[in-house]
This record gives sequence, C-alpha cells and structure tokens, in this order.
Amino acid sequence: MNKTILSKILPAGASLCAVALFAVSANLVFGSIVKVAKEFNIQAELFAMVASVQFAGFLVSSIIGGILSDKFGRKIIIQTACIMLSLGALIWGISNNIMTCYLGSIFLGLGGGILESISCVILMELFPGRKKMVLNISQVCYCLGAVGSLFALGWLMPNGASWRIFFFIMSVLSLILYLLFFVSRFPVPNALTEQQSDSKKIKPLLITWSFIAPCIALFCYVFAEAGTATFINIFLQNHYHAPERWAIYALATFWSFMVFGRILCAFIPEKISPKTIISLLSFSAALLFIVQYFLSSWIASFIFFALLGFSFAGIWPLIVNLTAVLNPRSAGTVVGITVAVGAAGCIVAPAVLGYLFSKLNIPLVWALLAIPMILCGIITIAIPNHSSDP
Repeated sequence: MNKTILSKILPAGASLCAVALFAVSANLVFGSIVKVAKEFNIQAELFAMVASVQFAGFLVSSIIGGILSDKFGRKIIIQTACIMLSLGALIWGISNNIMTCYLGSIFLGLGGGILESISCVILMELFPGRKKMVLNISQVCYCLGAVGSLFALGWLMPNGASWRIFFFIMSVLSLILYLLFFVSRFPVPNALTEQQSDSKKIKPLLITWSFIAPCIALFCYVFAEAGTATFINIFLQNHYHAPERWAIYALATFWSFMVFGRILCAFIPEKISPKTIISLLSFSAALLFIVQYFLSSWIASFIFFALLGFSFAGIWPLIVNLTAVLNPRSAGTVVGITVAVGAAGCIVAPAVLGYLFSKLNIPLVWALLAIPMILCGIITIAIPNHSSDP
C-alpha cells in the first residue's frame, strides 16, 4: 500500500497540484494587471506585455524541460521548476517597479512551463491506458486553480487586500509542492523510450506533419485563449466600465465554464477520435467570437465569455493527447516542444491584441479572433491518424 501511494497516488496528486499552481501563477498576473498598472502608473494595455514575458519563459522551459526530463529524469527537473516558480512569485511580491515585475514573470514562466508540460507527461506515464482522461482531469485542475485565484482576487482586492499577498502565498505553496515531489517515486520510462529519445532519432519527427500540424493547431488555439484571458479584465473595466469585482469574476467564470467542459471531455471514450471534438469546439468558439462583435453591454459580454470558456474546454488537452499518441516513444520531448510552440501564442497575443485594441474598433478585434480558431479546426482535421514515431 505504501509503495502504491509513493509511486502512483502521490506523484499523480502532485502533478495535478502542479498544473493547478501553474494556473494560479498565470491568472494572478491576468487578474491583477489593472491594479498593478495603476499602482505603477502605466497604461494597463501596455502592462499586459508582462504576460508575454512570462510565457516567453514558459516557451523556453517547455522545450528544455522536456528534453532534460527525458535525459535526467522527471523528478529533478520538476523539483527545479517548483523552486523557480517560488522565486518568481516572491519577486512579484516584493516588486517596486515594472522591471522587477518583468523579472518575476520570467521565473514564473520558466517554472510554469516545466510544471505544465512535464506534469502531463508524468500523468500519461502513470496511466497509459487513460491518457485522454488524465489530461482532461489535469486541465480541470488548471481551471480550478485559475477560478480559485481569480475569485479570491475579485473578492478580496476590492475590499482592500494587496495583490502582493497572493504572490507571497503562491511562493509558499510552490515550496510545499517541491516537498510533495521530493517524497514521490516516479515511473521510469521503458527502455524503448530511453533508447529513442536521443536527438538523432527525435530530429526526423520534427519535420513530419504528425508533429507540425498539432503544433500549429495548438498555437492558434493558445493565441485565442491567451488573448481572451489577458484582456477580459481590461476590456470590461476600460471599455464597458464594469465594476472591478465583476470584471475579475468574468475571467473566473470563463475558467469555471471551461471546468465543466473539461469534466465532460474527460469521459469521452478513448476509441473516439479527438480530431472531431477539437474541430467542433474550435468552430463553435469562432462563431462566438463573431457574436461578440454585436454585443453592447458588459453583462452580455460576461455571458459570452462564459460560453467561450465552455467551447475552449477540451481543445488543449486533446491536442496534447493527440501529439503523445502519434509520437509515443519520445513523449517527453515531443509534448514539451508542442506545448512550447503553443506557448508562443501566449507571447504573441498580448502584444498583437494590445496594439489592435488601441488602433481598431474594440469589438472588431474580438471578432478577428475567430480566424485562429477556424484555422485550428481545419488543421486538426488534416492531422494524420497514424504514428510517425520510428
């Protein structure tokens, strides 16, 4: 019994907590952008670039973390990520200018990229027969972390709580997560996985359509999701003059509806192709972005963002699952790179959409986000059904 706890239950629980904590780190930044921008006397749309900095670190660590975890093992790499996340949160908590926030965001991204990608790999290795289910459960945990942190921000900040307190708490939680991983025993990749994970055998995979197509699809999805998550709070407060509390709650509701959708996706039978579900969800999200153009109140937009969260629900975990299934012998590296390419959408979206929001009709910018979702659906349909893994 003790062996089962240490080798399966504890690492699975720690991995799910890691995904949730990564969500907390990202959404504390999203939810506090307007408040921090006012404190440092900078325009919120410009300060949104801090999210780009965070996800630049995420991109780098997703790639490097995946490669290093295949080479040196999951445990030491993910423990290092916990330390980096704790340091980033601490820097945010003590920051007294914009540049310090950027530095903290780099460490948040470096830690978060590894926690997100390697935790998913660990869960798939622990439960190889239920990859689709455990990935959706991991993303339910992501949404719960996002929802919990945002509801706390929306409830406490308008009542006078400092945004810094939340980052200090996250720093402590990251150290507790380190201890959970420290006492866990990790599954050892089989000999075939180790044999296939050297660079010479991975490089041919990187030029196959079965690898490239999921990367492009994930980038398109993440661009739209990151743009939405970054600007919900700013958009509702600055464009519709919604109350601060309800603007933050709108972002929390967005993630809450994604929880519902991902719970449903977790019970999709393994025999059903994820391509069909990804495409349907992508096209429904594109339609909702077009509908946003015609809305005229913050209450209507609040409802729109909730429905959009439901449409987004299963896209990320299903694309990652598809990548792992098509490239089973190099899962750590390939999933890490795919997640990193998706994270590039988080880097690009705040800068591109911040510029467009300042130059174009704001509802039109939301409608334009239908384009990447349509591309995501079309590219997913074109992904092959067979493995390219040698």
